[in-house]
Amino acid sequence: MPLHRNDQRTKANIQAAADALRAAGEPEYADTVDGLLTPSGAAFIKRLYAERVPTPMNVYMPEVERDHVRKAAEEAGDNVSALGDQGLYEFIHGKFRPGPYLRAAARVTSAGDERTLSLTVDKRLKDEATNLIKDPDFVRELGWKPRGAAMVVRLFLQQQYPMFGDVDPAEVYKAHEAGASVEEITERFGLNQGAVELLVEPRQGLSPVDEAEIVRRYDADPQAIVPWALSREFGVHYVTVTRLLDRLSSKRGKGSPSS
Repeated sequence: MPLHRNDQRTKANIQAAADALRAAGEPEYADTVDGLLTPSGAAFIKRLYAERVPTPMNVYMPEVERDHVRKAAEEAGDNVSALGDQGLYEFIHGKFRPGPYLRAAARVTSAGDERTLSLTVDKRLKDEATNLIKDPDFVRELGWKPRGAAMVVRLFLQQQYPMFGDVDPAEVYKAHEAGASVEEITERFGLNQGAVELLVEPRQGLSPVDEAEIVRRYDADPQAIVPWALSREFGVHYVTVTRLLDRLSSKRGKGSPSS
């Protein structure tokens, strides 16, 4: 069975790494890397992960996103469950930290918009990620709170298979803030309309951690609060931030930040 392009790239990178080590005068390391591509190397990798404890995971996302992930994974020859493990592993070890645009697109308007992507992940990784998310110190350092380990996997899949291709999501945001409709943005950038809606349409609520941080900043200096900057930092549409600040200003008799 021919290798998919991602596997071909990985194989070529392993071979190149072995060549580089050999050229650098490290033949023992080079032979070890070469050995990963042999049957004994495959057996070693299998033993390395023999203690994996599979457990089902349901990752909820809008239908347009789920269809995009399934199609992209099939075209790349990727195993989505293996990517789920990889996402959790990188999150736990600090290698994966989703930025605000990924987080913005991960919020859906209601539970009715969500569909299920079912996969199997290592229970140990899932439990470790869940425990981190429950740790207040970790969440404070992270700067936001994922809804659970499945959300981490979803964001990792978004990073692997960008719904916006080569288009910078910041440009999509700017166009919408300038008054362009979803339909106009879709046509201008050649994107899927559902993907654009995921990014720019207002989402339900900030997480309690995010909301508390915005309130803290507002209390410290309401005049310095800029809704659009906060929307990008916390990964929600700017309308969501503006509504929160308007409620605060109304309660406390301060000038409206959206004026």
